[in-house]
Amino acid sequence: MTEQLAVMKTQLMQQSELLQNQEQVQAMHQATAQQLQNRLQQLQKKVIELNKELLFYQNITQGNSTSELQIRDLQLRPETENSDQVRYRLVITQGKNISEPITGEVIIRLQNTEGEGDEAKAVDLNITEHPLNLRHVQIIEGVFNLGELSDPEQISVSLRQKDKILISRSFDWQTETPVGQ
Repeated sequence: MTEQLAVMKTQLMQQSELLQNQEQVQAMHQATAQQLQNRLQQLQKKVIELNKELLFYQNITQGNSTSELQIRDLQLRPETENSDQVRYRLVITQGKNISEPITGEVIIRLQNTEGEGDEAKAVDLNITEHPLNLRHVQIIEGVFNLGELSDPEQISVSLRQKDKILISRSFDWQTETPVGQ
């Protein structure tokens, strides 16, 4: 009888170990499945962004876009290593078939509004300039250092040729969460 009891205890211990191992394997599978699900969502978001970009370039190269000079897109993403920095990407297009590129400067201003009502005016927090040398598409990328600045309310982008502003556009300040976070 004690021998049967000892055998049963041994079997019970083995079954307990087996159950514990299976629970650990199941927990690992669940964690892996969750990580894969998160990665899949990130990649799907990236595919959507790439498809938008592809459509944008197809429109330009196939002549489906307007021939006007345009500030097409401005994207802001927080820098992953430094929370005081925001990475920007600006897309400028010109659809006309021109022999000489449009040259000048691209002026990017981070702005807040001071005052209220009719007395409200934009105050520049930071001004960044880039050279403009545009034939069809120009992409300008850079980083804003926001260290001591408050979050801006808007971003104003102007294209200047000599002393003349060719086009200007303002964007609300919005950052997106970077893909991969």
